[in-house]
Parts: sequence; structure tokens; C-alpha cells
Amino acid sequence: MMGLRRFTLNNFNLQDKHSTLEGKNAYNVRIRNFLIYLEEEGYITNLFIHKALSCSFARRERVVQVLNQNEISEIHKFHNAVENAYDLRRDAMVMLGLKMGLRGSDVVNLQFSNINWNDMTIRLIQQKTLAEELLPMPVIAGNAIFKYITRGRPSSKNPYIFIHHKVPYGKLTSSVCRTALKAAVPLRESTGYGFHITRKTFATGLLNAGIEVGTIIDSLGHHTDSTVEKYLSLDEERMLMCPLSFEEAGILEIGGILRC
Repeated sequence: MMGLRRFTLNNFNLQDKHSTLEGKNAYNVRIRNFLIYLEEEGYITNLFIHKALSCSFARRERVVQVLNQNEISEIHKFHNAVENAYDLRRDAMVMLGLKMGLRGSDVVNLQFSNINWNDMTIRLIQQKTLAEELLPMPVIAGNAIFKYITRGRPSSKNPYIFIHHKVPYGKLTSSVCRTALKAAVPLRESTGYGFHITRKTFATGLLNAGIEVGTIIDSLGHHTDSTVEKYLSLDEERMLMCPLSFEEAGILEIGGILRC
């Protein structure tokens, strides 16, 4: 143990069969903690040997999943055809997600006092960030909420807009929003999970419409642009305007062969 050297640890990392940084790091964390223990107990004299192990971690990137045009069309067909109380509730929930980008947790926590019908705005405190936001309420979303309140919602003094339709008419959980989306698009093609895909679709729609990133951040209730950046990859039309020419990238074409 006294003869443990840095090159031994380096060789271990070089021959490690894990192909990803995540896998290598998982092993190195355990080994590093063991070496620190040996240092503290006096079994090894080099008190910095544990620093020879790498601790890099690759950032995981995922393709943003959004509702496609067929699915959005199905949602609008559902919106135009709703009649019964449950579908009126589902429609209002889906419209709040698709047209305002609200999370499911914020939808079910929406109260009558949050809506200003004169200004057509919704003021709420986001459940995830605890930040207060004032958002414009599109007509289609406002109409869906109004139709549910007047034609579908049970008569109850409960302050929450969306409630159970059976006594004691309590507040709903956010899982109901996922069920609402499934009812609106029963044969969904997109692989995104849950009700949150409506929020991603909302943000992407704003971006594709040419809305400035700062406005999108405000619409989502974010305070930095780090979360919005992942939607940029979906703006294919304007991305086609960005690539450099071969000459600008320092790539020369000689005799039909590209050379860097």
C-alpha cells in the first residue's frame, strides 16, 4: 500500500472498460473515498494521492420533445367538441399548458383570485420556483376556463378552480393534468413524458414565431436563459442561416477533396 503511485491510478483509468465519463466517475468516487480513508488512518503517506483520480462528468443533453402538428390539431378538435363536465375540465387544463406554458402543479393550484378577467391576466406563485408571475391569458385559454366554471364545475365554495366532481369536491393533484392531455390526444405520437410536454411545446412555438428569448423567459417564469437554450435546436429554419461556409471554417477544397 505504501508503494501506491499516481501512475498506477492513471493506468487503472486508461484500462477501465467503462466508455462513458459517468461510468468512470462512479468508480473513481468510491476509490477516492477509500484513499481518503487510508490517508486519514495513516496507511499511506502521500496525502494527495486521491487527487490523482479524475472527477470529470459529461453534461447530459437530451433532444427536446414537443407535440407535433397532428397532435396539436387533435387538441384543437377536442377543444371544439367538448361537452361533458369532465372534458370541459380537461380542455381548460390542456389549454393552460399549451397556450400559457403552465406546469401541471400550477394548473391544479390555480384559484379564482389568481384570475383578473378585466385585464385577461393570471397572477400566481409558481409551485416549483416560488416566484410570483403575472402572465397574459390568451382568449382561448380564458374561454376554456370560463366554460368549465359555468358549465362543468360543481357548485362549491372551494377556492380552487379545478376540483373533484364528487363530494367533498377537494383540490386535484397534478396527475389529473397528465390524464387530461391523454384524453385530448389518446394516440399521441410524441415520446415526451407527461403534461410537461405542453410547456415545452409552448416555449418552442414562441421561439419559432420569432419571439425574443427574453420574452420567452418571462413567459415561462424563468430568470435565466440557461433553460431556454435547449429549445434553440428546434428552430430549424433560422439554424439553417447559421452554418459557416467551408472557407470561413478554414476548410479548403483541392481537386474535389476537402482538406482542413
